[in-house]
Amino acid sequence: MFSMILTGSSLLLLLAMAGNHFVHGFGCWGLQPGGRLSSLIYDLQILVSVVAGVRLAVWLSEKKLPMNFTRLIVIGIGLIASITMFLLYGWAAGSSLHHLGIENLFAYLTLAITSLAISNYPWALASRQSDATNNSIDSGESNAGSSPLASDNPYASPLTDSQLPVRVDRTFCGLQPNWTTPDRFYKFYITKETLYAGWIGGQFHDKLSVRYGLWPIYLILVGIIVGEPLAIWADNRRCRLQSLYDSLIEEPDVFLAADSRNMMIARKNIQSIKISSRKSSWTFWANSGIITLNIHYGKSIRLLIRDTRDLNDIVDELVDAGYPVVFEG
Repeated sequence: MFSMILTGSSLLLLLAMAGNHFVHGFGCWGLQPGGRLSSLIYDLQILVSVVAGVRLAVWLSEKKLPMNFTRLIVIGIGLIASITMFLLYGWAAGSSLHHLGIENLFAYLTLAITSLAISNYPWALASRQSDATNNSIDSGESNAGSSPLASDNPYASPLTDSQLPVRVDRTFCGLQPNWTTPDRFYKFYITKETLYAGWIGGQFHDKLSVRYGLWPIYLILVGIIVGEPLAIWADNRRCRLQSLYDSLIEEPDVFLAADSRNMMIARKNIQSIKISSRKSSWTFWANSGIITLNIHYGKSIRLLIRDTRDLNDIVDELVDAGYPVVFEG
């Protein structure tokens, strides 16, 4: 969150500097028209860079972030270049002590790029983590003491295997993409007789999907104000519906009545279940493969898997429950 604010601040300052140069030309430094605004933007960028640098140093020292030496080397080179450009030109950018020209812009751009690299350090590393880890950090919850399934899959039932009702064996989650209607995100319950599918949301069904799906607006402060409440609302709805469906899985009629988009697919009506590890570019965030449910009466349901577990585990769970599975690897 803080990284997004710092990144958005740097991009807003960059846009302001570009607008000022568009209006006043490349000589808008020092005492020239637009010079005071350019100097103010430069000073604000220095402040943003210092805040981002101190924050990153503290988090690294407290081991809240892992060391990525390649990124740190790039940031170090950027800092050296920024300090050098400041000593050569930047310190006098608000005066008329030297010829005012494009060298001042170079000093600012060097600092702005370095600031973006610092601000994006934790964001870039976080985007590589698994969905389960991201959801655990966002909610502030610990997986200690939970079942292995719950640790690997943030959408799994919080119950351990010994606590699960007889009809509930395993779960997985998938996004059903659609060209003409909104996407549908389901939590599937695997039982020996039926696949139960509970509707959780659409394209935006949890915090991660909102943040990745609306990432352009997160680059500005106003976008964060709009996007983050939506992310929190989507995640609260996900938690509420998951808890509801977990309690209704033994009551099929009530389960179906809970939402018109919920589904029950009898095992005898499933011709085949094809599972592929090929990832889809439909979503902006991670998906681990594709599951296609082929129904006897000619219908098929295509799902992008959002679980972080190995697809082989889902294959084993479906096979153990007696479903006709074809794993395409």
